[in-house]
Amino acid sequence: LYTQFFEIHPLNGTIHLKQELDRDPPNGFDEWLLTIIAADEDGREDMGSKKNASWLKIIVKDINDLPPMFIDVDPMGHIPENARAGTRVEGLRIKATDYDKLSENTTRYALTLNTKSIDGSDVFRIDEITADIYLNVDNYLDREKTPHHNLSIIARDSGDQSGNLQSKELKITIIIDDVNDMPVGYSSSV
Repeated sequence: LYTQFFEIHPLNGTIHLKQELDRDPPNGFDEWLLTIIAADEDGREDMGSKKNASWLKIIVKDINDLPPMFIDVDPMGHIPENARAGTRVEGLRIKATDYDKLSENTTRYALTLNTKSIDGSDVFRIDEITADIYLNVDNYLDREKTPHHNLSIIARDSGDQSGNLQSKELKITIIIDDVNDMPVGYSSSV
């Protein structure tokens, strides 16, 4: 495996990469431990060759090259049509992780597509840390008029020192659960 990634110059001992290293899971390694063997006389024991071994630890520095990945997701939630502002949408499960391990690299969530109320307010809001979604306005939901709302969530990492941010988007659906809010009608047949 090592010879696939590293080569050592036989005369001066400089080590070169043969291809890029990947630090991040699932296929990368954050460090490599190489065994370096130095020998005289081309390593031939019949010529009295002397050998010595040493280890070289290579630590692969992380860069912000991966967007967050949604890993535990149920993109369909429910909320009753008579819910008040602050009511949490139930049934949604949204979790993202970021394999980049930069210091303080924390995934934050935001809504990138949201329903607007009559006055232009966002109908839903998201907790940027937990990704829980809440109703943001009162007296707006009406299952008979709009049985569901399609929204988009973005998971964004905190970037690196050069300001390089990575993000990933997820589409979700919020189903409005019916509540018996229509008055009973009677016919006047005798």
